[in-house]
Amino acid sequence: MKIVGRSVKGPVRAQNEDALYIDEKRALWAVADGMGGHTGGAIASQIAVEVIADYFLNTPFLEPEKDLRQVFQIINQKIKEKQAKDLKLKEMGTTLTLGVIRHSHLFIGHIGDSRAYVLRANKLVKLTQDHTYVAKMISQGIINEEEALSHPYRHFLIKALDGANEEVDIVKFKLKPNDLFIFCTDGLLDGLTEAEIREIIIQYNSGDLETLVEQLIENSIAKGSRDNITVVLARND
Repeated sequence: MKIVGRSVKGPVRAQNEDALYIDEKRALWAVADGMGGHTGGAIASQIAVEVIADYFLNTPFLEPEKDLRQVFQIINQKIKEKQAKDLKLKEMGTTLTLGVIRHSHLFIGHIGDSRAYVLRANKLVKLTQDHTYVAKMISQGIINEEEALSHPYRHFLIKALDGANEEVDIVKFKLKPNDLFIFCTDGLLDGLTEAEIREIIIQYNSGDLETLVEQLIENSIAKGSRDNITVVLARND
């Protein structure tokens, strides 16, 4: 499994509150998007990746779904403890989309509106569900996908790791050769549609993943993304 990633500060952001984690040896990667003020968001997303690194360094990880839930619980508790020590951080939290390969499957732990996709046979499929107000409205039939793209509350989260909520979606996905997994924070989608992401991936997928990451980020910024952008790509060679 080849894994590469990059995180960049948005054009109008004072600080990059995103974070990423990659461990090729353990076939493990994650993206996180912090919230709750410049300092708080960056702290929350950093807590997430630090807990991931520590947990999987010291755990054999034999029960993927159980271990993923445990990781999210630990992160939530660490954020809660940090909030209790500093009232300025009481609004901080983070999204987290965490993937690990075990038993010929990709296991994903997910909360928030960062996303996981797979490109298989030139089809881009979203593997996670956004925990946002507009996603809930779509599921209830109040608005459609097109209306959601410009909805004023499209970035309003209803679930995140914020010291109070440790619910996590678990996704299990059977691997096939040449699967390309794309994990990204919502900044990538601020500039690119899913159709545009697919086109860029297909155009550059035959080359190295570093170039593909750069092309996704550069095109998103060029098309108007103002948010921080984090992208991690993992190819099942």
